[in-house]
Amino acid sequence: MQRRALGLGGLAIAGLLAAVVWWPRTGSDLPRVTEAEARAYLTQIVAAGQAKDFTKLCNLNGAVNNCRRQLELVGTDAVPSAPPTIVGSRFHDKGASDDTPTYVLIVEGIDGRGKPYHTEVGIFWEERGVLKAINAVYWSNFTVTGPGDLTSPS
Repeated sequence: MQRRALGLGGLAIAGLLAAVVWWPRTGSDLPRVTEAEARAYLTQIVAAGQAKDFTKLCNLNGAVNNCRRQLELVGTDAVPSAPPTIVGSRFHDKGASDDTPTYVLIVEGIDGRGKPYHTEVGIFWEERGVLKAINAVYWSNFTVTGPGDLTSPS
C-alpha cells in the first residue's frame, strides 16, 4: 500500500513537471532564438519554398494569412531556384510588453523571374513553444521593422 502511494505521488509530480514544461509561454518569458535555431528554421522554409509546397511554407509563418497575401503579391512563379545567401542578422528584443523577441536573418538572392531580392526573415518562438517566421516568403523583399511588424518594399 505504501509503495502505491509513493507511485501515485511520483505520478503527480511528473504530471506537474510536464504541465510546467508544456504550459503555453507568454511574451514575457519566451526564450531568445539563437542564430543556429534561426538558420535551421530558415533551411526548412527554403525547402518548402523550393518544393513549391506553399501550404507548408505558410504554416511555417507565424500568420498564415500574411504569408498567403505575400504569395499573392510576389507570385508563386517567382520562387528562387537557389537558396538565399544570408548577408546579415540582428536581434529584436522586446520593446514593449507584448513584443516577441525575434532573430532576423537578412537574405538575398535572385528570384525565379531573374530579379534580385533582399528580405528580412524574422524567426521567433511562438507561445506554444514552436518556432515561427515573419516573411517566410523569403523572396518577397519585405522587411521586419520591429518585433512582429512587417512592411513592404518602397
